[in-house]
Amino acid sequence: SSSREVAIVTQVDGGDKVEMLVPAGWSHVVKGNNTISLSTNDAGAISIAITNSIVVGKNLSVLGSDREVRKGQVFESTSSFQ
Repeated sequence: SSSREVAIVTQVDGGDKVEMLVPAGWSHVVKGNNTISLSTNDAGAISIAITNSIVVGKNLSVLGSDREVRKGQVFESTSSFQ
């Protein structure tokens, strides 16, 4: 778990991008009908829980390495996560 602020950009269903600078320990729900795209400047500090038409409350591991830039990570309503 990270103790530093992280920049996050989300885009839901192809709409406007929302940019946030979030503190460690922050939690937020993002809802969409088809796709959610996530970009961050610190993939190692981000963990995700997914609920869609295939899985419910699936906890994913962190998105990448500490301070790894991740752009356009897409989560779809029909994705299954192994």
